[in-house]
Amino acid sequence: MARKTFNDIVFKNASENIKGFDTLDNFSEKDFPLLPYKDNNYFILKANFIYTELLLTSVYLILSSEFKKEDIGYIFSGLSHNFTNYNVSQQNIINISLIYLGNYKGKTETNRLINWYFKNNNDRVNNYKLFIIDKGIIKLSLNNYNKKRFNIYVNLLNSKDTIGLTKKSKDSTDFEEAINSIINNKKNETLTSYDLINEVLSNKLEIYIKDLIQRNEDFKYIETQLLNELIYYALKDNELIESEIIRLKEITHLCGKTGSGKTVLIDFIVFILAKHNKRILFLTSKHADGIKIKEKYTKMGFKASVIVGHDRNKYTDEFIKTKMNANNDLNIFQTIKRNESVISNLDSTCLNNYISSNAEETSSHSYNCKKCEHKITCGYHNLTREFLNSNILITTSYNLCYSSVNASFDGYNRSLIETAYAISDFIIVDEADLIQVNFDNAAIYESQIYSKNANLYNDSYISNIIRLYSTIDRTKMGSIPFLHNHKVIDTAKTDAFIDVACNNFLLNDKDEMIKELVGTKTFTTFNLISMYCNTYIKEIHDADGNIIYDYDNSKENYSIEFAQSFMNYLQDNKLKEELNFNYIDYLSTNIENNIELFNKQYNRFIKSKYMKKYTITYINNKKYNKNKAIKFYNFILFINHIDSYIKYTNIFLPTILLFIDKERHEIPSNSLLKSIYLPKSLAWILTGFSLEKWDKEGLLIYKDFSILGREILYTTRDYIASAYEIPATPVLFVSATAFEENSSLYAIKYPVDYLIKSKLQTENDNTINTFFTPVILTEGLNNSAVNISSSKNQRQFNIKKLCRILIRDFLPSLVEDARKFGKATLFSCSSYDDAYTVYEEIKCLKHKGYNIKILTNSTIQNNKKLDATEVLNISNIENLSNLDNEAVDIAIVIGAVINRGYNILKADGENSSYIHNILVLNRILPSPNNSATNVSYVNSIITRYALNKSKNDKKAFRECLKQSNETSIHLKICYSYTNLPSSIKDSIASNTLVDIRQLVGRGQRGSNNTVNLYFLDASYFPKTATAIANGEIIESLNEIKDDADSSLFLKWLDILNKNDILITELYGDIKKSFNRLKIKAIK
Repeated sequence: MARKTFNDIVFKNASENIKGFDTLDNFSEKDFPLLPYKDNNYFILKANFIYTELLLTSVYLILSSEFKKEDIGYIFSGLSHNFTNYNVSQQNIINISLIYLGNYKGKTETNRLINWYFKNNNDRVNNYKLFIIDKGIIKLSLNNYNKKRFNIYVNLLNSKDTIGLTKKSKDSTDFEEAINSIINNKKNETLTSYDLINEVLSNKLEIYIKDLIQRNEDFKYIETQLLNELIYYALKDNELIESEIIRLKEITHLCGKTGSGKTVLIDFIVFILAKHNKRILFLTSKHADGIKIKEKYTKMGFKASVIVGHDRNKYTDEFIKTKMNANNDLNIFQTIKRNESVISNLDSTCLNNYISSNAEETSSHSYNCKKCEHKITCGYHNLTREFLNSNILITTSYNLCYSSVNASFDGYNRSLIETAYAISDFIIVDEADLIQVNFDNAAIYESQIYSKNANLYNDSYISNIIRLYSTIDRTKMGSIPFLHNHKVIDTAKTDAFIDVACNNFLLNDKDEMIKELVGTKTFTTFNLISMYCNTYIKEIHDADGNIIYDYDNSKENYSIEFAQSFMNYLQDNKLKEELNFNYIDYLSTNIENNIELFNKQYNRFIKSKYMKKYTITYINNKKYNKNKAIKFYNFILFINHIDSYIKYTNIFLPTILLFIDKERHEIPSNSLLKSIYLPKSLAWILTGFSLEKWDKEGLLIYKDFSILGREILYTTRDYIASAYEIPATPVLFVSATAFEENSSLYAIKYPVDYLIKSKLQTENDNTINTFFTPVILTEGLNNSAVNISSSKNQRQFNIKKLCRILIRDFLPSLVEDARKFGKATLFSCSSYDDAYTVYEEIKCLKHKGYNIKILTNSTIQNNKKLDATEVLNISNIENLSNLDNEAVDIAIVIGAVINRGYNILKADGENSSYIHNILVLNRILPSPNNSATNVSYVNSIITRYALNKSKNDKKAFRECLKQSNETSIHLKICYSYTNLPSSIKDSIASNTLVDIRQLVGRGQRGSNNTVNLYFLDASYFPKTATAIANGEIIESLNEIKDDADSSLFLKWLDILNKNDILITELYGDIKKSFNRLKIKAIK
């Protein structure tokens, strides 16, 4: 039932008589030149005309009335359902329209086409037009010429059959036939999956539990907990109402603390569904967790498949090592035999290729395996063969978004998310708050614009486009002009621009001017204009002599008026032509040879109609002067040109992919391009370039934030339902920390329906002691509190200072105290670089007999030449109490890596955590390179509107867009917590509080634990830390000098002290401990 989109029909099947394309029977080739456009090709003009009318018809059908241009952008944002309560019929037309029309043109191009459609008033053309515009109002205008065409459009947009243009049965593969059979069965079902679950939980609980235990006695614990220990509470109006049993619905959100019994309930739900031969899609955050889940459900007697990418050998190796560490008596062959189910699942052994453990070699071999002639037996295709026959499909958000079904199995080459959502009867999203973040991350597409060491299998953007064009039949280049123009002009010229830009401004820039100004944060053309003003310009006067920018007195980083004029110049089509034909061909890769050309382009800029009204005075010193400004201006020109090319190409890339020779070149990169539904991100303004990998890898990266990942998670089910004419698949969201709508990362769009608790859990099971322990550094006569939330270089320097004071007395005393309880001390860092810095400074304590390990990645391990005995692998994180027959005293880890899913318990069989002390070295502000966090601040605004029960249509959407743009700008120019707007502070506080909750959870596994939490960074209480450094004695919260505007910790307390029942239930122990904060400086 794979759909055909308008893009497919126009460019792949234009000669066929397909509904929705050949509808202008009386509108001849002579008529189209009456509508002049930048591409006067009849074929393109006709396609654009029909596309525009289909777009307008869809909006007319949805609203059932006349409408405005802004309604088109609102509906085709793919986000309007968050702001408007549509009926079923309206939403279905929206879904079909977005699937069918959504990937043909980008937003800017679509706006141009709409203006083009209405601009021409030739009488003959007007007779054929379906729509007219009068004073901004778009109206349907039917007549004898166009009524038939309107009816065809209406049928097209109301009927799914025209979207699901399937192959003839004789052409279908076995895989496609199996999918069609599954879809047809789903259409005929009368009992929903959640009704089945509710029936069992309400009336047949003990019968099913007995059946499960008969299958395997290992699941006896499910009987104990479900029948005797678990308590369910429905949440309504900030009150908990005890319920005998939960009742699932189409979308259910279940919440509960760690250890509350959520997993037990999930396991039983899986058993109910699998027993009835239902298929469950289980989303987890890590493949390692997925493998454990597979092992568990295999013991239930069901077929479970973990779906991973082509680098399966990595997971196989990690799995075998983990099993051998857990059972030293087994050799590798015995381990493989005992775990044959998992090994077989992950097997990628190919009959005609050796798959290496080396990632690059594996990629090369896998590329060939995709066309392997032994697909019935080839290990590479094992997962594809198996997952249609599995009861439980287990995968991660990344794999779901970035994978597609191999074309030899599925001629439509559907994305994995489309296939999995279509065939599943129930979806379970475990740790839904984290999975949401993973979807946001997966939708942030990074491509290499330039690489010093490019190779065939990296994702080098321009190189890939060039290779794509080399596979296209040359005769098509002549028949479809835009393909030819895009290849020989846009792509080739842009490739030259990239080479010149990188050579002139990055590789051969002795002053490193660009790298110094830009840093590692993602930058856009608009950012560069801001830097240009803020770095080089002293004053700007307008035509009347008024000062519109003054470096010494300006509160802004730039003049908005000047910046807009600058942007208008850059967007002028004449500039593009000038650069392509009169500039790039004369440039040298040696910057010294280009000074004259740089000056020429600058003079053209100053004399342009956009800029000649301004008088600019430049700063004049050795580092910042007019000559440097001219050089920087030319860098802006290059970046803007490359950026324009990428955005233009993204519009046409799906079309280009239609023409490539798949026998010579595999479709590249982002499988999200194949997804059935791509919602527009509000954070598109953050899309830009990054030099974060330049120094180490020589990479200029382009980060695309135009797709909203979390919406793919939430609403793909609805689009699949519309496209395949099946009921939307029910979803169970499960979370432990999704509680607070201000959390940009972790707030889930659907409110909590049920809270689950265990009778065995009490508040006294675990004790948390929280300390603010600023480290005071004495230098000469001055004292200062160490701040580690500064920029990278300064942060590393300050971490070294901090650690040198810790190792004197404080850290040894913590280690000795933890040893009394048979436990360890944990350093939680923000990055591998920070962790390495800590390790280098404290490893001297090994002479005291302390076993110190650092969690690291292969890059750090190799670059820093760390010995294997120093390193802690993530696969061994749960074995800290008995790692190679020795207990670890100090573990230095990355908080974000170990926060979730790891049970670090004592090795003596005692049900108690091995972690006693946690030293928090996490920075307050997220890293500027943490793309998911930055984009979440913007997109979380949608979540807040969606959670608002009263929806007021486009007005709310406009307000949302306004807030999003303001937030995006703040993210670009603010580097201090204190100076951030309150909305971003709220998000930072909520996000980091969730992370701290999860981190503390590592010390609360099991029962009867005491965990000591130390905040060492002065930035948590900056004013208080300064006062302590100056000699004041401050020991408790009521003596502090900060407020919530300066202190992240106090912002946490504001959240915790709210009258919110979920916060009380999920964070009660943290709240109690934070309100009893103890303050003691380390000197």
